[in-house]
Amino acid sequence: MNSTAYQELVEFLGRQFTELDRRFSEVNRRFAKVDLRLIDRTADTEFADMRAAYDALDAETKARLEGLRVHHSIAYSRQTLGFEFSQDEQEALKGAVHPLVRTIPRSLRRSLYVASHVSKIVDWPVPEGRLLLRDLIEHATQPEFVYRHSWRVGDLVIWDNRATMHRARPFDDTKYRRELRRVTTLDIPEPADTPSAKT
Repeated sequence: MNSTAYQELVEFLGRQFTELDRRFSEVNRRFAKVDLRLIDRTADTEFADMRAAYDALDAETKARLEGLRVHHSIAYSRQTLGFEFSQDEQEALKGAVHPLVRTIPRSLRRSLYVASHVSKIVDWPVPEGRLLLRDLIEHATQPEFVYRHSWRVGDLVIWDNRATMHRARPFDDTKYRRELRRVTTLDIPEPADTPSAKT
């Protein structure tokens, strides 16, 4: 398999993990928009509401999570599938650290900030941290927190990437065609003098 085909396979399989767009980079993404242009066979995407998942946690767990920071790494999530990275690639994919629980501006709702890219809880022993992270992802992907979208041509889906985990469901791209267009926006602070920033 040549390097281009290998990279495409990594990306295709990786999209079946739960994820938050580009959380392994320092600058977060705020909104994501996907529209479907062409499809030969239906394919689904699942979206998990991380605000509702946080709300459903008991008070003791919420207190335990307060102030924790987690390391997000695309190399980690792809390595769990068995893919390997050269030393140079690993150096370029160092990842980023983000809070485990975020407060969404304007609404001020709390939201879990975990997905398959989360490699560890900073300053925790790795085994204990990964067990807690696995529990949180399993909690957040229970049916009561998940919307499953079956794509049709012309569909447009927009989600708040700060509070929504998503994953593609299996789709045989060796037999069927699917063309989606995706746009994401940066999650940059609003200027202090804007009306929404003052409320």
